Amino acid sequence: MSITSTPEETPEVAEERRPLVEYARRSWLLDRLGIDRIDVWLMAAFLFVAFVLRYFSPLMPDVFSGRLNLISDCVQNTPVDSQNHIGTLCGIAYPFQRSYAAPGQPASPPNGQVFDEIYFGTFAHNDLVGTSYFDPEPPLSKLIIASGEWLDGWWRATFQGAHGSYADLGFNTVGWRIMSVVFGSLCVPMMYLFAR
Repeated sequence: MSITSTPEETPEVAEERRPLVEYARRSWLLDRLGIDRIDVWLMAAFLFVAFVLRYFSPLMPDVFSGRLNLISDCVQNTPVDSQNHIGTLCGIAYPFQRSYAAPGQPASPPNGQVFDEIYFGTFAHNDLVGTSYFDPEPPLSKLIIASGEWLDGWWRATFQGAHGSYADLGFNTVGWRIMSVVFGSLCVPMMYLFAR
């Protein structure tokens, strides 16, 4: 039985094996943007806060209900469909515009649209189903809204068992607002990058 000993490492060999922190490799994207990892974490936190505030809006004090939750994103006693049934809506499903119908006329707005949603949500739906219409404005915003309608329709068909075309299933308040929430939330970290 022989015991062999390893020779002592010289200081030069030990120096070569030690990782050099100052020469640590950074990500190409971080180098390109000129940001550090702390900036990435800050942007992620800003994105999360912006998304939560937009998605669960309206966040309102709920101190008069007698429950323990002091903040609620639900609105009670509000119209929930085009027949003006009263119920509760939460998050981006609110507001649902109450429909008013003159005698002999269809309800207006028919699907609960608020302000420009009567145009943009409908035009985005028309883009999805292939209906031609006159549109004097650039199509990007309507294409973004249409992608939200399609995704909401896909979600309802896949996970909730609804039947029909994705465009028709997603033509609701959540469908035409979800991508506005996503893109609006992404504006916050983008502004951080511009300010940096």
